[in-house]
Amino acid sequence: MKEKNKNEYNAEMTINEYLSLLQIKYDCETVYSLAKSLQQDGVTGFGIIPYFTLTAATILEMLSSNEIKLEIPYSARIKDIRMKLKIFEDGYSKSKRMLLAIDYLQNEIFKNQLTFSFMKSWNIHYNLGIYTNKDKIVIGNTQYNYYLLQDNRFLKKSLNEIATAYEISPNNFNLDEHVGKECYQYAYTCAQFINSIRSGLKSFDMPVTINSNKNIVDFYYADYNTNRKSALLPQGENGKAIFLYLLHTLSTMNFLLYVLNDYEKDDYGWWLKINYIVYYYSIHKLTDLHERFVQNKFMT
Repeated sequence: MKEKNKNEYNAEMTINEYLSLLQIKYDCETVYSLAKSLQQDGVTGFGIIPYFTLTAATILEMLSSNEIKLEIPYSARIKDIRMKLKIFEDGYSKSKRMLLAIDYLQNEIFKNQLTFSFMKSWNIHYNLGIYTNKDKIVIGNTQYNYYLLQDNRFLKKSLNEIATAYEISPNNFNLDEHVGKECYQYAYTCAQFINSIRSGLKSFDMPVTINSNKNIVDFYYADYNTNRKSALLPQGENGKAIFLYLLHTLSTMNFLLYVLNDYEKDDYGWWLKINYIVYYYSIHKLTDLHERFVQNKFMT
């Protein structure tokens, strides 16, 4: 490389590193402000996890590319949950397998909570809860929340393998108090990591204060059984999978639109980024489903 080109390259890399650190600083300040403003409830708590995870993952990637070694707990889970903003996997067939795996696990968990064993075949239990705001707009659901805490690699296995794993150790799949504590600890670790980077970048560049709005959402909830035919739920494996695919896409998109975005006050790039990511993958999933309908002549 010629000396002039080398100097230009080094200058460009220095500028890139400076801008990357500046964006990390802005992202950390935004998340710090948002965390202080968040409404304290389970729906918001679950919904925000992928976005805090995204920030932690971005920091890890940017700093590790500059040969700064960072070791934090849950680093594998951070990568896994960050990918879940894609709303399952690329391609409907992979998504369908994971959707039905989650539905099966949730069905077994709630079925086994019935007081009497002979009632399990009655199909009277619920396995899906849908959250809405006061305008009855869907902004979340329990199966997607459950998905956030599961290992993607496990969910890609066949339903027979998943059923066998559940039969051997059913307690490993329950969203019990232990799992709730682990979920809280994971979110706390992410927030703690982001805040430590924020503190380390306090003196970098100019001081900045990023504000967030206070936001109060009235959440409403309804229970359903995905194995019972209703005006909402179609029968059959394919109908159920398509319904859940659309429900999870809608839940992800609407949580951002009707809950999270109302916290936005100052945007230094973080809000633009998360909106772009959610819109991009929502459109991608809907386009993928449309193409599948066309190819299989499901369109009328």
